[in-house]
Formats: sequence, C-alpha cells, structure tokens
Amino acid sequence: GTLSRLKTLDISNNALNGNLPATLSNLSSLTLLNAENNLLDNQIHKSLGR
Repeated sequence: GTLSRLKTLDISNNALNGNLPATLSNLSSLTLLNAENNLLDNQIHKSLGR
C-alpha cells in the first residue's frame, strides 16, 4: 500500500543511521514523525515538513 492515511510514524530508538529518505514527504497525512535517539545525520530533506 501507499500508507496515504498514516498519521504517526515512530522510528525512535532503532540505531538507524544515514539520512531520512525524501520519500517520507509522500506520506501526505503524516503529522508526527519521531526519529529521536538514532544515529541519523543532522540533515532533513527540505520536502519534509511541508
């Protein structure tokens, strides 16, 4: 599926590294993204937060 109705995504505390994919911006109903306590780079793609 496309997850078009997903409102909350919690990927915290998973030791994820690298960058968040820009394709997260395709989640048009997303209102909360929790990615704390991972090893992600500090850059967030400009398409996120729109």
